[in-house]
Amino acid sequence: MDTVRFWKFLALPAALMILAPLAATADDVVEVAKPAAARESYAPGEEIVIQSTIKNKKLFGILIAARLRVLAPDGSEIHNEEVNLGKIAGKAAATASFTVKLPAAAPAGDYSATFELRNPYFASAAYFQNKGKPFVVFAVNPADGAKADPVAEAKKILS
Repeated sequence: MDTVRFWKFLALPAALMILAPLAATADDVVEVAKPAAARESYAPGEEIVIQSTIKNKKLFGILIAARLRVLAPDGSEIHNEEVNLGKIAGKAAATASFTVKLPAAAPAGDYSATFELRNPYFASAAYFQNKGKPFVVFAVNPADGAKADPVAEAKKILS
């Protein structure tokens, strides 16, 4: 092997060894507070606000878009929204806030929400995602929104 081919042969592995530690993983770029709903249970037709704080751990600004998907107990999607948070300066934080309106006929059960962050200009540049695992779980209980009927309550007690 001649000298030029030898150096070309070594150039790619050497470059990868130098650049690999510089590549950022999602945890190196952002710190995400677990998204949360205000309560654990809601009535059909109610609005839920789900928020999460995203902190940029780098010294330079990054562009962030946050997506929230809410799934009903049967797996059907009832909410899918993306919020463009814009550029978050280095070492700064921003809050992603989503308002989810539950359907009036929402069935009772546990609802789950998945959360994802990405660069809004590059579909494949995901900073953080939970790969479909629910972050927020809340229950929908039709009784939470109903007014107590004193006659019905008395009948339950007496029966």
